[in-house]
Amino acid sequence: MAVAIAIAVAIAIAIGAAVADGAGRAFCARATADRTHAETRLVRVYERDGVLFACDRPTRRRVRLDVFDCEPDTCFVNRVRVTGRYVAWETRSIGRDEPSQHLRVAAVPSGRTVAEELDAPGPATDQVVSTSGASAWILDLSTQQAPSYRVVRISASGTSRQLAQGPHIEPTSLRRDGRSVSWLQAGIWRRAALD
Repeated sequence: MAVAIAIAVAIAIAIGAAVADGAGRAFCARATADRTHAETRLVRVYERDGVLFACDRPTRRRVRLDVFDCEPDTCFVNRVRVTGRYVAWETRSIGRDEPSQHLRVAAVPSGRTVAEELDAPGPATDQVVSTSGASAWILDLSTQQAPSYRVVRISASGTSRQLAQGPHIEPTSLRRDGRSVSWLQAGIWRRAALD
């Protein structure tokens, strides 16, 4: 009798483990409602029901990166980039108040925010992220009278630094080359350290 009970308990534990393992995998499974923003060999970033998720493919672990459901205003995720296991994205809010932009970088699979710039002065037109979590962004500060752009670097520790500003920055010209970033300004490629 004791042997039968031990076997039944062992079977129940094995079934429970299999169900739990399957449930973990289901978190990263694609659903019809998903909107994939970026995808690499290691990470898939997707949106579902007002939440931004990242799926770490090697561990099959899903983490919540951001919640952006802000009715009655309109909120949306924009410009998602993935490098290695770091995700950079912008969340925009448009509605009753002034438009706002939030820039963030998070590590996957932990989901830990490594850098963020809340209330950025303008929407992002381009960005890159390094394998260490440092990022660079081009922000659009244009008015109706004149174009203006700013290149900003945010370190993996969250320190923000302006690299350039002016009307002659090409808004989608950011390029990452190892540990440096470059952009086109007045027809000349400029370069700065990223990490």
